[in-house]
Amino acid sequence: MISLDILYLIGLVFYLGKYLVPHNQIAIELNELEIIDHISNIRIEWVDIYDIYLVKKFNGSYISISLFDHRVVTRQTKNIFKKISFFFNMLYTGTPVKIPTLYVKGKRSEIFDRIYEYFISWQGLLNTPEN
Repeated sequence: MISLDILYLIGLVFYLGKYLVPHNQIAIELNELEIIDHISNIRIEWVDIYDIYLVKKFNGSYISISLFDHRVVTRQTKNIFKKISFFFNMLYTGTPVKIPTLYVKGKRSEIFDRIYEYFISWQGLLNTPEN
């Protein structure tokens, strides 16, 4: 007979897989004003970004976004679990924004290059003197 603990564990794994892991959804959206991380449900304007870099670790890779002021992100949620996640990201990477490439379709280097192109082009617009 299957114990109640095993049934509970199976139900928990099913729940996590179905509701917490994104399936066939847009993970990152780039536009001329901002980058939208649909995984963490945050928006960051290009003007608030200091640097973007790709971090490769043994357990995967992610895109880390350094901000001039990290409160730009932490203000966007009242969810205590997200705030804790942002806090640990700050300790681990120095920035609250860490987008796992696992949920983005394509090669991680191409994904990063595309995001970085947007960032550089926006910086170019920012540094161009107006006529």
